[in-house]
Amino acid sequence: MMRALIIHAARWFAHRRGSQNSWRYADTVELEDTLRELLLAKYEKRDTAHAWNAFRDLMYRLHGRPFEPFPGCKDICTQVEQICLYRRAVADFIAAAQEKRVGAFNDAYEADKKAGDGRPNSWGEGKDAAHALIEYGKPYHSAFKRIGLCYVQHMLADRVRPIHDLELEALKGEADKSTNGG
Repeated sequence: MMRALIIHAARWFAHRRGSQNSWRYADTVELEDTLRELLLAKYEKRDTAHAWNAFRDLMYRLHGRPFEPFPGCKDICTQVEQICLYRRAVADFIAAAQEKRVGAFNDAYEADKKAGDGRPNSWGEGKDAAHALIEYGKPYHSAFKRIGLCYVQHMLADRVRPIHDLELEALKGEADKSTNGG
């Protein structure tokens, strides 16, 4: 039963991301195969080093960032490889709980503006989203921060561009102050 679930999950994920990113069918199938191999190796308690490396390399290649989807992407995802690993997961997360997330972020944003002292409440919403999307731990600190900032960037996207840029800058400052993500 678990093998069937793994096979289905790999197929669903690959086709979901392939559809969202307009990948070639061959790339989508390659991701499906690579992810299935990784998940099965982990489930069967086989050595996963090769499978992890193949999966990571493929994800980096497929998630190359030939353009900036949002104004702050180049400042948030500063890895040497120009990649966009989080945008689709963040968008799916927001879409799954749209009203709750938008309302909570707007309340936090308004509280921060009223207080006039940084953006701790807005960044708190970004951290909550990051906690829901990735486990937190020292090896993941940079990814956690990028995911949280990607989330707040999505939430700011419907605001006027100059406001977006100023708010994102303030939120990056808040994220830099954060020492433990939680």
